[in-house]
Amino acid sequence: MPVWARGTDTGGSPSGRRGASPRPTSGWPADIARAAPAPVHRGDLLADLPALAATAPRDATLVVFHSAVLAYVSAEVRAAFAELVGGLPGHWISNEAAGVLPGVITDVPPPDGAAPFLLALDGRPLAWTAPHGQALRWL
Repeated sequence: MPVWARGTDTGGSPSGRRGASPRPTSGWPADIARAAPAPVHRGDLLADLPALAATAPRDATLVVFHSAVLAYVSAEVRAAFAELVGGLPGHWISNEAAGVLPGVITDVPPPDGAAPFLLALDGRPLAWTAPHGQALRWL
């Protein structure tokens, strides 16, 4: 169960991002989001993530999660982010379009259909997903 949540965005608010998907409207994730919305701080994913992660409670497991973010930055920033987040304590969950993350590849072909995303844990591919979580196919 989440005990602490924070976000960072160059605009400072998820409602100001183009293409941002809405929060879930039903089920337990939506209940948590409504009961304790995560503050979103204006910042840069490379420059500000270490300081933000350092504010997490010491007795909690840090989990860095992102979806459909890295396609909007350069290959150099993607590589720097992968190195940075890989060095943080805890776990890294990514959900990005296939081929976006350096080093996160799979020999399993993506399913037919809309642009598949690749869900990975700590850089290890786990599943093909639909862009907004409508579908999941474990590898």
